[in-house]
Amino acid sequence: MPSLVPLFLFGFAALVPVLFAVLGARRAVAFAYVAGWLFLPVATIDLPLVEYDKAAAIALGCLVGVVLVDLSTLLAFRPGFVDLGIVALCVSPLASSISNELGAYDGFANAVNMTLLWGVPWLLGRLYLGSREGATLLARAVVWGGLAYVPLCAWELRMSPQLHAQLYGYYAHASGFTQVVRFGGWRPTVFMHHGLMVGMFMATAALCALALVRAEPRRRYLARRPSSRPGSSRRRCCASRAGRSGSCSSASVSGGSACARLHGLPTSSSRSP
Repeated sequence: MPSLVPLFLFGFAALVPVLFAVLGARRAVAFAYVAGWLFLPVATIDLPLVEYDKAAAIALGCLVGVVLVDLSTLLAFRPGFVDLGIVALCVSPLASSISNELGAYDGFANAVNMTLLWGVPWLLGRLYLGSREGATLLARAVVWGGLAYVPLCAWELRMSPQLHAQLYGYYAHASGFTQVVRFGGWRPTVFMHHGLMVGMFMATAALCALALVRAEPRRRYLARRPSSRPGSSRRRCCASRAGRSGSCSSASVSGGSACARLHGLPTSSSRSP
């Protein structure tokens, strides 16, 4: 295994608690999961009870960050009925291993890995991302991650999936190039395990961007700049009245005084002879 792989995996886990202290817990969770899944190497380091990969590195780093920086939020959390499903998923490897006579150690190790892969993200989502603000923050992080992946995907579309091999020294998928040739071109994998994962993430980023645009139409990058010319609002008002009445002349007769009063302008009746 290249030396960069454990350096990035263990180094990222050590960096995440620092992000909790600098960015705050909610931002740190969103950044850690998006950046970690997008850029950490696809590798597994065998440790006691843990298959240490990018999912384990992110989860352990976030858990340490919560304990060191925001322990009060964790202690205040009260599980509910909705959490029974994820608990059953995390303990199911233990029951399966014992029922198949594979031993308690095998079952406990698989339960730990299942918890790091699914249970910890569920817990962090319940703690920090369950509100509207948290969901919006996560959606923005996914969109920014998708934008960061656009030039990398474009490069691999043209040059073939080489980034993981060039940076970490090996191809992410064991099949090599057999599953990346598509329709005379290449299917990007970037730093993920498979091209399907990249496609699903980019589709999710596009849907998140669409949802943010529809949910926040008044943001500065979408808002229309108001006209600075005097009388423009009066002309728009009169034009709308003219459209409803059918002619400009009728609007000027019936709506002219109303528009003047609306915009604080003197009318013919209020002027002195």
